[in-house]
Amino acid sequence: MNLLRKINVTVFPLLISQFANAQQVYPAVVTNNGILFGKYRTANDATNPLPDTISLEEAKSIIAINAIYVDKEQKLSRIKILDYQMTIFEKGDTSTIKNNSEVLSSVMKERLDKVKSGAKLFFEGIKADFSNGESRMAVILSFIVI
Repeated sequence: MNLLRKINVTVFPLLISQFANAQQVYPAVVTNNGILFGKYRTANDATNPLPDTISLEEAKSIIAINAIYVDKEQKLSRIKILDYQMTIFEKGDTSTIKNNSEVLSSVMKERLDKVKSGAKLFFEGIKADFSNGESRMAVILSFIVI
């Protein structure tokens, strides 16, 4: 738990500075070892995900997807995930699994247990729910398993 606290203290200020003018929902992968954010490029008033690398061990230890909202005042808030899908591209094979909970389903965990290096892992169609009932889509979170 101490590691998570250190990661949060380090990552959240970096997230704020990277998206200071943005007003979007950013997904994060929660693993047994901490929280992983993807890489993003902001250009022409649009935020685009860039594939990031994730170790095989990290990929197999993913337990949940969370979402962080950065508002115009640079205030961070965690918001609830309503649903998303996990897609894995691996050696010509594609598997897509949908989920309606932040915590990965047993089917998702079983699939991640079989993932191999070189696979591309996407969390997409991420729909987040604000406390006022508004929902918003998050940017895609993508990884290449090394």
